[in-house]
Amino acid sequence: MSKRWWWAVLVTIGFGVVYSWKLGTSFNVDSDWARDIHDVIKITQGDISLIGPPLSAGAFAGPYYYYFLVPVFRITGLNETAMVMFNAWVFAVALGVVMYVIYGRWGAKSWLAVSAWGLSPAWINAARHPGNAYSYLPLLVLSWVMVYFKQRWRAWEALALGILLGIIANYHPGALFAIIPVVIFLLVKKMGWRQRWWWAVGMAGTLAPLVLFEMKNQFVITKGIFIYKKFAAFTGGVPTIYLTLAKKNLWENMWFISDRMQKLLGINPIAYLVSGLIIVGRKRTWMVAAGTGWVLTIIGVRHIFEYHYLLPAAGLILTAWILGVAKNRFATVILAGVIAIELVSFPGQLYQLATRPASQFEKTVNTAVKRGWVNSQDSFNVIGIMEENHYVVSGNEYRFYLRKNGFKPLPVYDYQNADELLIFSEVKDLNIEKLDMWETEQFGKSNLREFEKTKIESITAYRIKKLT
Repeated sequence: MSKRWWWAVLVTIGFGVVYSWKLGTSFNVDSDWARDIHDVIKITQGDISLIGPPLSAGAFAGPYYYYFLVPVFRITGLNETAMVMFNAWVFAVALGVVMYVIYGRWGAKSWLAVSAWGLSPAWINAARHPGNAYSYLPLLVLSWVMVYFKQRWRAWEALALGILLGIIANYHPGALFAIIPVVIFLLVKKMGWRQRWWWAVGMAGTLAPLVLFEMKNQFVITKGIFIYKKFAAFTGGVPTIYLTLAKKNLWENMWFISDRMQKLLGINPIAYLVSGLIIVGRKRTWMVAAGTGWVLTIIGVRHIFEYHYLLPAAGLILTAWILGVAKNRFATVILAGVIAIELVSFPGQLYQLATRPASQFEKTVNTAVKRGWVNSQDSFNVIGIMEENHYVVSGNEYRFYLRKNGFKPLPVYDYQNADELLIFSEVKDLNIEKLDMWETEQFGKSNLREFEKTKIESITAYRIKKLT
């Protein structure tokens, strides 16, 4: 094996350890991840899906993210922790591939360049937080490195790139904030019309599962985007309440977004953009593309705000900066300085003991099963209550382990036909008779007067049988 192969392996192992360290005990199960593993286990049990995770305003992502996890899930015997670990190592492998590509061109500086990528708070957060809003980042960075170093594109290569970028956009459409600027750069500078055509065919082709789903279901997603309340009623869901809003004024939002993006980069993105434009000299195309991604994010994220909306542009800014600075004669000193700042901003809180570990949900469901609360003859449904006045109505944390035990709850829109209702609450002293929810209305609030109750660590479980 050549030297750069060995360096690539060392990078993979080193960062794999960093990303997976204490991951099994520090990973918190949030409602999005619970939804994802529940949907994935349904696929492994034969419920094939043409759509992926739900997005805002009634839209859905493509299914590729789910099918990326399915083989790992099957191989590991439906082990959800293995999927979390797998995500971390995918990020490490991506850095190993980057190391292999750049070492032959940059030599020893490659170590600093890869470390600047791998130690950024954004990369570490995404590596330790699997989900459709995070797990595409390695594919995105690899596509950028490919575009940067490749000068000529054959038709099949353009097609493959289109498919890759299409899959990334199907993970989460927020990735388009970073894909669009690079595509503009790529199409204008490096591809002829024939290659552009094949690239477009590849990217458009990745929409096939969503189009097929729409055709089979009377275009319910399209209708839902424009008539959201109707779609929410159709799925039995309720609009999400967002506690953080961006700024509608563009000037105010520029500072708002940049301040939040600094937490992902360790350095303010404006500082990266300005210094990058100065350092790279005349070859500013990539820094301009990064600046365009930053502007698109400022324009696009002016209402609902989530940190993962910033990941694509933040990743593009860091990548463009590294690719530009690496050619500077002072690159070693500059990159070392950035790494030092990243280490100061290291997200150590991600390694602390989890407050919502998967084990507590598994133990709760296993206890309910052992008590005979569920059986294969009776139809039942589930409600999960996360905190006061915040109803995680679907309770996917519990649905997943129920399916793992061989029991299938009714869908989230069918509480009316349930013979039994299981309520899992993280709220202390919950008065279930006063639960005023669409789900309890459908099941029948009069049935809530009689119930069985048990407490497993911090979770209280209730079993309600429908009165005849």
